Amino acid sequence: MNNNYENLPAVLNANQLAAALGISRAGAYQLLNTATFPTLRIGKRLLVPKDKLIDWIEQKRRAKQAEGAAHKQGKRESKELRASQGRKNHSTVPPAPEKGMEKTDQAERRSCLAER
Repeated sequence: MNNNYENLPAVLNANQLAAALGISRAGAYQLLNTATFPTLRIGKRLLVPKDKLIDWIEQKRRAKQAEGAAHKQGKRESKELRASQGRKNHSTVPPAPEKGMEKTDQAERRSCLAER
């Protein structure tokens, strides 16, 4: 992305917007047709004023930085929570029976069947 805003014209068309942002012309048209983008419509022409574009870029940059800070904070809190709770076994597989228990279980089953 071109951060040298002084060289941009006062009002940009789709081709100039694409070059300024380093995106395709189709991407520029998609952006120009987005409801939250500061598009200036004159007839069928889609334009963006340079000052509105710069404001929009700065707003997106600040939102992304805030999102990144919140994500880092959330990861830190999650890590601290896991550490405070200790390691938990979330396995759904029951533990294996102790050695020799299978024979005891089989003997109990046989005696129950014999009683019937």
